Amino acid sequence: MDETTANWAKLMKLLTPEERLQLYKLLTPPVNRNIVPQPEVDKSVIEWFLGWLGPIEPHRVQIFIKDLLPQPWFLGKVTKFEAEFILDLASKRRQIGFKRSSFTMRFSERIPQTFSVERSNLTGAVTSFRIEYKNNAFCQSGSSHTFPTVLEQVKSMATKDLEPVSPDASDWRALASRQQPVLTSSSSGSSNNSADPMNTTAYEGYD
Repeated sequence: MDETTANWAKLMKLLTPEERLQLYKLLTPPVNRNIVPQPEVDKSVIEWFLGWLGPIEPHRVQIFIKDLLPQPWFLGKVTKFEAEFILDLASKRRQIGFKRSSFTMRFSERIPQTFSVERSNLTGAVTSFRIEYKNNAFCQSGSSHTFPTVLEQVKSMATKDLEPVSPDASDWRALASRQQPVLTSSSSGSSNNSADPMNTTAYEGYD
């Protein structure tokens, strides 16, 4: 058993069957998220995620994975473009006269143990910032105010003027209609698990 397989198995033991399915979906390219049954997570994505997560310890698994799996506003592994697209669609569904800015959150692909947040103001303009993990606490990039969990960080952001938005199935279908399904090594019948399903134009621009 290689190191990636061993570490993934170790992580799976810390998750319930339902949590495993939720994690699989969050690591699946958005264009494939409405496919039934779900394609298997490609090994290259697993390697990336294990590198992003760092040491597999119960407390870290809790604050980086378990806390976020049930949250409908957490998009998982998506690009900045995809997050902005989903944010725009979800924001447009809000009631007329609803005077709040909105945001979504995703894994940062470039920086381990970091989340990227896209925020849309009332004019539709989108800005991005990071939530970083330093010295066993979370903080918004450039801020000294820390939180023990990312959920508490998000709760501090969710005010009367700013709220998280949650995509629904129609948003994912709309995104899928703009892209082509990403074939992983398992779904294409190839035994080359090192093939990178993120190597498409749709997946450029991670942050």
